[in-house]
Amino acid sequence: MGPHRRIVFDETHLGVREDPGIGSLIRRYRLGGLIAGLFILALLAIWKNATPLIPLDSIRPTTDEVVSGKDSFTGLVNLLRRNIAPRDLLRVCVEEWAKFLPHKGEVWQGKAARAFGLLESGADRDPIQKYQEINLEVNETKWKRRN
Repeated sequence: MGPHRRIVFDETHLGVREDPGIGSLIRRYRLGGLIAGLFILALLAIWKNATPLIPLDSIRPTTDEVVSGKDSFTGLVNLLRRNIAPRDLLRVCVEEWAKFLPHKGEVWQGKAARAFGLLESGADRDPIQKYQEINLEVNETKWKRRN
């Protein structure tokens, strides 16, 4: 061998060789089933995103009820205008607010009673003034009342 420090023995003709790479690792650790499962999962994800589960005929509107070009706030305002009369709007708001008060305690129940009292006492007033009065009465600790 002489002065050479490195010697290579090539025995591939005897079938002794190592194949480095991902394929050899998959075979060595028997990960074929995992790879197949991931491939099937990827195909299912692509299929789900490519086709809707609902037929297209049921998605398309059959009438001209769809209004485009409006945002969600405009839709809410239109819904309120169609279903609640302007004179009843403040009463409905106070009733909906009072629905969520039972779990808050007696202090809030008293505030709700005062709000309903103010609502009934000023039936002929401007709704904005009534709202401001109710807001001051309910939030008396938050806002200081002006005399």
